[in-house]
Amino acid sequence: MQKEAGRSPLWSGRFISWVTPTPFSRLPLALGALFLAYFVLSFVLMASLKTSMPIELAGHHFDLSLVAVTFFKYSLIGLVIVPAIFLLEIVSVGWIESSARSILIDRDMSGRSDLVCFLLTHLRLMRLPQIIFTFGFALITGDMIHELVKTYVDLRPVMTSLPSYVEYPLCFLLYTMFDYLAHRVDHSRYFWPLHRFHHAAAEFHVFTADRGHPGSAFTQAGLKIFPLVIIGVPIDAIINIGMLIVVINYLNHSRIDWDFGWFGRYVIQSPRHHQLHHSRLLRHPVNLSVCPIWDRLGGTWRDVAPIKTILGTSVPYRHGAFIVPDLVRDYRDFLRGLLWGGRRVTAQISRFRFRRQPESTTPVDRSSTER
Repeated sequence: MQKEAGRSPLWSGRFISWVTPTPFSRLPLALGALFLAYFVLSFVLMASLKTSMPIELAGHHFDLSLVAVTFFKYSLIGLVIVPAIFLLEIVSVGWIESSARSILIDRDMSGRSDLVCFLLTHLRLMRLPQIIFTFGFALITGDMIHELVKTYVDLRPVMTSLPSYVEYPLCFLLYTMFDYLAHRVDHSRYFWPLHRFHHAAAEFHVFTADRGHPGSAFTQAGLKIFPLVIIGVPIDAIINIGMLIVVINYLNHSRIDWDFGWFGRYVIQSPRHHQLHHSRLLRHPVNLSVCPIWDRLGGTWRDVAPIKTILGTSVPYRHGAFIVPDLVRDYRDFLRGLLWGGRRVTAQISRFRFRRQPESTTPVDRSSTER
């Protein structure tokens, strides 16, 4: 009996607790099944909408098939590219140090939050506000504004006339420039409570790339996609470069210990440089851009040091599969910050008006004093 009980480590308490889950531990499995079902559905939608299906909104024509194709590409990244990055990570650092083992065997609670965020993101639930902002505001409204300002600035004719090997590097530079500016806003005083959820990851897992607060949709769509559409960058180029950035983000949130050499210092940020960005010991944000050129121009570039980076934030997080309490707390802190900022601005305006208040021009009756 002792031999039977001690023969296999599968019957350890850890394995039993995995098979007989606690509340919310079934959530990743259920979301994973939904993700596979959604992938099949997105494939069917893409096949059915592969021809142009324009709709008209406020006199503006929008191709509905663009949404289906974009969703399918994003699902394909999650189903094919992400597992490939996990394998690359295992080859690079070994199974013991890999994020796959941390999630599956060590059952890291921060990793479980990352996994749930990954599944919710690819089910379009986590990023629903961003989808609405992107397709409902940034693309459609941005294109309307582009029609008004294209007399002054319009890159679309220029970029569409260029060969692809020139158009896409130029689009990459523009995309990463606005992404850098949006990321700086994310690290500002008022928007940090929303972006903090991403930095709360205690360890890097490939899925950490999708650990983002739904409330960050404004900076992602409004400060990045919106200006690109206004200045006339072709929408298909924006989407394709966006898919490339998604892949780079998955790679940079892996545990691959590589700085890419000169390529990672000037062209595309490496995993080691992004680990430094997540360090909780830094007083000011560094390495904000996927393209290090913008960090160098913006004064936020820092090269990696030969020491282990401590990840996380000073604010404690509960982690685990049930991420709602953390999201609600961060959104509450964001609203409190905006309220405090609004009161501060109102107070400054009141002081300014008081200082600029003109002196009274009413004549003073001095007769009583002269007597």
